[in-house]
Amino acid sequence: MLKTMQNVNIERMKICHLDAVVDIERNVFHNPWSYDMYKAELMKDYSYHYVAIVDGIVVGYFGFFKTIDDEAEVTNIAVAPNYQGNGIGNIILTTMQEKAKELGISKMFLEVRESNTRARTLYEKFDFKLINIRKKYYDGVENACIYMWQR
Repeated sequence: MLKTMQNVNIERMKICHLDAVVDIERNVFHNPWSYDMYKAELMKDYSYHYVAIVDGIVVGYFGFFKTIDDEAEVTNIAVAPNYQGNGIGNIILTTMQEKAKELGISKMFLEVRESNTRARTLYEKFDFKLINIRKKYYDGVENACIYMWQR
C-alpha cells in the first residue's frame, strides 16, 4: 500500500488510463461512466480530467469542465477502494483547486449523494459549501447535496 503521499503523481488523463479509470468507476459509483463516456470527455477542449498514479498504477482521478468563463462543474472524483484512507483524496482536491485557479476558474460546483458522508466531509474540508439539496436526484430515491467552492 501507500507509504507516503509523496508517492502520488497527478497527470492529465489519457486513453491509456481509461481501463483503470473505468474499473475504479465500477467499484465506486452506483451508475458508473463507461469507457466511451470518458473517451468522449477527453476529446472536449473544455473538459479537464486527471489521474492519480502510484507506482505506475492509477489509484484515483478527478474531472471537471468549464461551464462559463469562470465556473466549472466537477464530473467525477474517485479513489480506488483499496487506496482510500491514504490521503489521496486530499491530493486530488488540492490539485483540482490548483488546476481550476490556473484556468481562471473562481467557482466550482459538484453534487454528491447525501449518504456519502465521507466524501461530503472531504469536500467541506476543502471549503466546498453546501448550497442546495436536490430531492430524490439519484435513482429517484436519494437526495443530492450540491456544493460550491469559490476562491
